[in-house]
Amino acid sequence: MTRLQVVFLCCEKVLYGVLMEYTEAAWGFGAYATEVEGIGGVIKKKPEDFTVWEILFTGLNALDYFKNNVGYAEIEQEHGRHALYAVKKVNMETLKAVKLIAHKVGVKPYRVGVCGIKDKRSTSYIFISVPRVRNQPTRIEDTYGESILEARLVGAVKTKLTSKNLYRNRFAITIRGVEAGRDRVYEILDTVNNTVGGFPNFFGHQRFGVIRPVTHLIGRAIVKGDYELAVRTLLFATTAYESEKHRIVREEANNLFNMNKPFSHLFAGTPLHYEKQVARWLELKRGDYLAALQSLPTRLRRLFTQSYASYLFNMVLSRILKRKIALNEVEAGDLVVMLDMYDMQAGRPTLVNLGNRASWNRLIQQGKAALVIPVVGYSTTLPRSSKGEVIREVLEEEKIEPRNFKLEATPEASSPGEYRRALIKPEGFYINEAGGEDSTLRVGFSLPRGAYATAILREIMKPKTPLAFLGKNN
Repeated sequence: MTRLQVVFLCCEKVLYGVLMEYTEAAWGFGAYATEVEGIGGVIKKKPEDFTVWEILFTGLNALDYFKNNVGYAEIEQEHGRHALYAVKKVNMETLKAVKLIAHKVGVKPYRVGVCGIKDKRSTSYIFISVPRVRNQPTRIEDTYGESILEARLVGAVKTKLTSKNLYRNRFAITIRGVEAGRDRVYEILDTVNNTVGGFPNFFGHQRFGVIRPVTHLIGRAIVKGDYELAVRTLLFATTAYESEKHRIVREEANNLFNMNKPFSHLFAGTPLHYEKQVARWLELKRGDYLAALQSLPTRLRRLFTQSYASYLFNMVLSRILKRKIALNEVEAGDLVVMLDMYDMQAGRPTLVNLGNRASWNRLIQQGKAALVIPVVGYSTTLPRSSKGEVIREVLEEEKIEPRNFKLEATPEASSPGEYRRALIKPEGFYINEAGGEDSTLRVGFSLPRGAYATAILREIMKPKTPLAFLGKNN
């Protein structure tokens, strides 16, 4: 158990305190794919330093609707039941953008379709779908503080958008304060491609929270049925890097809660909306922690449990890398999938045996197949190989089983799990050296859905602190 977990999980009632250690173990990271020294630097010093845009399988490019000033298309009745918007969001959470657009259109947030969750600290161009309504807005705009939202009506689609509509995400990223240039980046790329076979397909820091990495800890408590711990972690857990204002609010709220006094008012005037929602519920029904959690959006509750599974995946992948177990070839008992023409996983995984092992390894070398590792859930099958041994080892340490992700008390937040490629290769990689006092590099590449740009950048930068992914050195 990491020190981060000990700080919170050892406390049965007073769950408040600064995380004593802020290391990559908090996100399940424990290894790199290469020993080549990284370039250092920071990203996301400004929201425009991290730009991402979606490309759908239909060829629609979200950035085009803003960069090229493309207007909206008139919706005709036969085109579909859902309006399609291209959305630009700056320094805004995806779920917040969904909530704002749903309010403007006049529908419930759960009826809004998205292809995936994008970083808050970024400039993101995404697509969303909403049920068509009378007097469909052609433009939606909202601005507060550094957060900007702009949506433009594109046309209509027949069904609600999901991740299955997303072809790739394209990234344009500025890395500031680097200690080495493009030659070092190319050295890392060559080593990754020729020795490892690709970048480890880790879940990125933002899956768990960077300033306050507790999303998976909340999920862990939910999976284990400890709803009080889940609520206390959500409300009161903090880190040394959260704003002083929010740390004080959490500490005072924790004190009042332990004295059985009202405390939801402390969250008023802060962006801690989910905390305020849960706090209000607890004031109405003291001790009903499960109901308090169920007051949160289903998407968010499912994200908690999925984040815990993602954390387990990162731990497993880190141990495999540490033990020098190959990821670009398979052994008997491994799980593999075919890749389609879009470099996406096609069909269910297949169990490798001694008879088909050579064939699968040829397909992997040809880029037609890939080794997959379970993101554990109640429906996943574990490999019967050295990778499977690592998974079982991690699950035993966590005192968890795949079936625990089927939540009887809150089934809508259950997680069946999935199978994730162990390695990933970015496409269209470029590097521009800006130089100047800030020693800046600009990189760009695209990734298939579900892959994280920060997982690629982590290997290239090998940062001294996870805060480098928020534009800070310490």
